[in-house]
Amino acid sequence: MESIKTAMSLLSKNCFMAVIDLKDAYHAIRIDDEFQKFLKFRWNGFELNSKSMQITLPVEKRQKVLRKCSDILNNPNPTLLSLAELIGTLVTASPATRYGRASLSQEAQDDIKWWIIHLDSEYHSLKSFKPTYEIFTDASLKGWGAVVNGVEARGNWTIADFMELGQGSQIHINTLELQAAFNGLKSLGISSNKQKSQINGGDFVRKTLSRFQLPDSTISIMSASKSRGTWQQYQSAFKKWSDFCDEKNWSALSSILSDIDGVSIGQHKLIVSFMKGVSRLRPAAPRYSITWNPEIVLQLLKSWELDTCDLNKLSLKLVALLALATGQSVQTLSSIKLCDIVWGSPIQIKLTSVLKTTTVTRSNPVLVLPSYHDAQICPAQTLRNYVELTKLIRNSDNIFITTTKPHNAASSQTLSRWLVNVLKLAGIDVGIFHAHSFRHASTSKASQFGVNMDTIIKRVGWAKGSQTFAKFYNRPIDDVTKYADTVL
Repeated sequence: MESIKTAMSLLSKNCFMAVIDLKDAYHAIRIDDEFQKFLKFRWNGFELNSKSMQITLPVEKRQKVLRKCSDILNNPNPTLLSLAELIGTLVTASPATRYGRASLSQEAQDDIKWWIIHLDSEYHSLKSFKPTYEIFTDASLKGWGAVVNGVEARGNWTIADFMELGQGSQIHINTLELQAAFNGLKSLGISSNKQKSQINGGDFVRKTLSRFQLPDSTISIMSASKSRGTWQQYQSAFKKWSDFCDEKNWSALSSILSDIDGVSIGQHKLIVSFMKGVSRLRPAAPRYSITWNPEIVLQLLKSWELDTCDLNKLSLKLVALLALATGQSVQTLSSIKLCDIVWGSPIQIKLTSVLKTTTVTRSNPVLVLPSYHDAQICPAQTLRNYVELTKLIRNSDNIFITTTKPHNAASSQTLSRWLVNVLKLAGIDVGIFHAHSFRHASTSKASQFGVNMDTIIKRVGWAKGSQTFAKFYNRPIDDVTKYADTVL
């Protein structure tokens, strides 16, 4: 194989050099002898000059050599590894120097002699340490298990686990093994940063049910009664309770599970009295007393013409139109998949994901998108344009994908940011109104224009007879100029 020395031997005064196109196939394609004079070999890291007949290092490589030399000179006791790196660099650069040799000082020679004399008797002690915890875990496609100091934790994988990690059999066993270790650490109250229990709601449920000697499969099913998102909402309260128990040197788990005076903690008269006091002092109240006029947002969206929208604007436009046209939550919108869509007139979206409102007796709502007379604010047409624009770049079956590479599924948090951005661009006070206010605005506008209450409840997905809309969502639409316009 040719080397830099071969190139140096082929170089002649004022010869021509060229970059070849067949650099990756040169040794596989025969070149006629007549045309070989037009070809050359090229080695990265050296500059060959046929006019001055010199081979030199490029600037960046010279700087690298100088930097390594300076590092060694500024360190009176360099490591063998840093010396080896410098020697390797100098050897590589030597074809571009007139010397390429090194002289050893007396001190350097003494160091080499030390190696010769002492190498046979030299050794380095192996560091030993005692681990704080030794955890054994295992996983299969059905479930996981963990053991620490004889304490066991186990469980079956839930639907929520597979939704978070991947899709069924496509999850690699290594992923499940890592998740098993993580679940074991959480279930057994082990933290790598602080040696104290880190308890969450799921742990309380699992530990409580395990006291009744229930099968693991039954515990897993009962633990899935609340979604991960629901537990996350209450995680701050669980953390405060855990910190309080640590401060008092109590067991947070035992305190939660134990009866008080032989009475279940939820029925103890002191707890009941306390909770009533909390309810009176901080009664549940709706977030908003008014809501914004959807027409303000629609005017903004109408100005973003479908034919000229880039991915960023089209994403904002679609999520805003769907939020207004369906009255659905951000979690529902983020769960829509391509396979859920029945293309037709009108377009129907039959949600297949497990939602917060999904129960045995209440199925997911079917979202209906009729064609609207104004194409610029038509949810159905905007959805078609969005699917067409993203079909070659998407890496997810979810309808909404991120606007940056690698274009994976957009989370509910991402969709919330998009909706808040739409409100901000429309001039609506985002200090007051958040992403969820789209649901208030949509359902309130429908009610104002005479849509039957039962129809609103059914389309949005609330339980039949639910008072949620009347208590928390049905709000007057704010018209900040109505008073002045009337008077003047």
